Order: sequence, then structure tokens, then C-alpha cells
Amino acid sequence: MIKNMIYYSIIFLIFISCTRNAQQNQNNEIETYTIQDDENIILEKYIEIANYENIRPNFANGNGTIISIENIGNKTRTLRKHIQRIQIGEVTIEGLRIRENLQIYSYPKLDENLSINELIQGDYINIEHILEINIENNYFVWANIRKDNDINGWIFLGEYEYRFATFNVPYLNNRWEILDIKNINNNYWTIRKMVYQDVSVWDRTVEIRNNPGLVDTEVISEIITPKDALPLIVLEVIAATEELYTINGITDRWLKIEHNGIIGWVFGGDVGVERGGPKYFIPDVMIFNQLGRMR
Repeated sequence: MIKNMIYYSIIFLIFISCTRNAQQNQNNEIETYTIQDDENIILEKYIEIANYENIRPNFANGNGTIISIENIGNKTRTLRKHIQRIQIGEVTIEGLRIRENLQIYSYPKLDENLSINELIQGDYINIEHILEINIENNYFVWANIRKDNDINGWIFLGEYEYRFATFNVPYLNNRWEILDIKNINNNYWTIRKMVYQDVSVWDRTVEIRNNPGLVDTEVISEIITPKDALPLIVLEVIAATEELYTINGITDRWLKIEHNGIIGWVFGGDVGVERGGPKYFIPDVMIFNQLGRMR
């Protein structure tokens, strides 16, 4: 009987120990605290800490890294790291000014009572965070900035329906996350996700390769467009190299595309775009074109 008591006591102690370890591991994974929403409602907020890279898109702790996600009813607020210095410009179309001075708010909410300062053409700012607020596929984008006179606050970058969000919300669907890092003959390529991005081919033959670069890669197909051929061949870009490459004096990225069922890489210098604006919708470029001097 004494042996049985000792046996059950050991089993009980093991159970208690496992339970405590499980609770401790859970506490390490989930940190809970409260925030105050726009409507002054106190809500719980959860941030996963353990296995961060397994549950978050990989931005290597650089721009785009998710700091927090808040789900509040039908609203999702995603706060991301974004470090960029910009000089505020005056965007014009055919000589017409289309943007007034930007108000700086103490909180990301369009309320004149929260306005603490403003930005004018020529001001320098340091962006520190990007906040994306998604309400039923309507996106509200804010930038947390620090003005050179050390004023810290929020500026409103815009409200966009989903069809316009593709070209205006910098990190929509985790645009520009790191998908892979390739080592090809000691050349390292950081492969970044591209979404809602296409390029065009005309008046030339473009090689499709099995990997980015010209060294230790193979041509697996070609895109041939006769001179003055219409319509242009449009390629959907699904990834791009962060690193630039130069061929015949042209510097560009390598682009991962799909054409006629073949997935491969083309040199960005061999393709173009039909529309105006930036060639690639990359977060830094998109934000610069919203705020900076247009060149």
C-alpha cells in the first residue's frame, strides 16, 4: 500500500510539473494587456512572442515587420515597422495643386481637436511606423512620423477601397516580405513577394531563366514579340530580387514571372510598364510618391 501511495504521489507531482510548464510556455507565447480604442472602449490585445517567424510574415526585422495586430469587431489594425526619411513635396497635376498642408495628429484619427502641427512643402520627416486599418476591405493608412523639430505624431496617407488599395496600401497582403534567400555561386539573392504587379514586353526577345542572374543559371524559355506587335505581352510579377543587377549598362531587379505555364526569372531591364508612375510598387517607393518630391 505504501508503494502504491508513493507511486501515485510521484504521478501527481509529474502532472503538476507538466501543468506548470505548459502554463509557463503559454505565458511566454501570449502577452495580454489592454488598449483604448477610438471609441474609448477598453479591449484586450494579444501579441504572440514565441516562434515569431513561424506565425508572422518574414521581414527580417526590417521595414514591414509586424509589431502588433488588433482585431476590434470588423476592424483590423496592423502596425508595422517602417523607417524612411522623406522631404515633403507638393504633388501637382498639370499645374494644379491637389494636396493641402498635411496635419499632424496626436492619435491616428481625423479629428481637428487632435491636430498638433502641420507639414508644409520642404519639411523633413522621419517615418517610424505604418498603420493599416482595414474595415471590411476599406483601408485607412497612417504614418507615425517625427518632424525635425522633434514633434511626434501621425499623418493620414489616405482612405482606399480595395480596388485602389492595390496601388496605395504599402504592405497590402504582406507585399515585399522575404520569401527566400538564394545562394547561386556565392551570389546571394533576397527574394521578395510582389502583389498586383505586372510588366510589359514589346519589340524584343526576353529570356526566361531558372534563377536570377547570368552566372550558373539556364535559359528555360523565351518571350518573343515581333516589332510593333500589338497587344503587348503582359507578365504578372510574383516575386523580385531585393538586389539590383546591371546588364549592358542597365541596372534593375530580377523578376519572377509566369508565362504560358512556365515560371522563371526575367531581367527587369528587358521589360517596361504601359502606365505612368513607378515601375514597381514597393513600399518605400509608394510612400515616397505619396509624400516626397515628385521627380
